[in-house]
Amino acid sequence: SALVENPFPPGSRIDMRLANGEFLSLQVIEPFLPFTKSQVFLVRPEPASRELPHELVLKIYDPRYIDDRLKPKVPTPNLLRHSWTLEAEIEAGPYRREVAEGKRPDELSAECSLRPPMQRAEPYLWEEHYYRVMEDSWKSEKYAFNQLISLQGTVIPKFYGSGNVIPLPNTRAIQPFAILMEYIHGTTLATIDPVKVNVPPAIFYPMLDAVKTFGDLGM
Repeated sequence: SALVENPFPPGSRIDMRLANGEFLSLQVIEPFLPFTKSQVFLVRPEPASRELPHELVLKIYDPRYIDDRLKPKVPTPNLLRHSWTLEAEIEAGPYRREVAEGKRPDELSAECSLRPPMQRAEPYLWEEHYYRVMEDSWKSEKYAFNQLISLQGTVIPKFYGSGNVIPLPNTRAIQPFAILMEYIHGTTLATIDPVKVNVPPAIFYPMLDAVKTFGDLGM
């Protein structure tokens, strides 16, 4: 099946503006594939920063590369693929501003702003839809880190900031949302064969107990 394109191969540089106005230059060490909703990379700040670790995880919420654009694994009648174009992304900008200012009605959905438009809707409406999905995901993750601040560095990774990726001139009409978090060295669950590896309860019970506290912390 098709995979989402990787916009930043190893060695690439990503410029990011944090919410506090600070600018960061990040070198891509490797991507974490496959991409789904966000695009995740292991990065290194360059030059090195005293305030940041030597390696970080960068999550980019770029609607251009969301996996919703891929053809479904199971063929679905009348389901179209809505590819990214710069023209549609540009056209979505004024629409977004005019809706926010109350100058025009929102054509996507009065009941749910994240509901996708009609399959044959104008391309700019699909771009706006994907933009909203990414913005909502970004805001939700920031909220989760804020609510679970007491668990950062133990149960969940540390949060190092959020902001926007600065694209090359004349290549995009948006600055994709992004967050920086702690990189934890180790073996991921995806690489463990549960048949061959017996994970002792002493390892996973503390994690289960921590998850049970999420509700009390506002999640």
